[in-house]
Amino acid sequence: MKESVQMAMENGARRVLIPLKNKRNFLEVSGEIIETVDPIFYSNPQTAAMKALFLK
Repeated sequence: MKESVQMAMENGARRVLIPLKNKRNFLEVSGEIIETVDPIFYSNPQTAAMKALFLK
């Protein structure tokens, strides 16, 4: 998780979609990354798609 979020941040991502089941793993991400990237948690693919399109 840490490497994926860091790579997203380095490539300009401001938000990252993270499955709810991986929420605990997000705690491994450094404070610097957390301050830069906004995590958006989702429970199913439909919710992820809606959040990715800023509809929900």
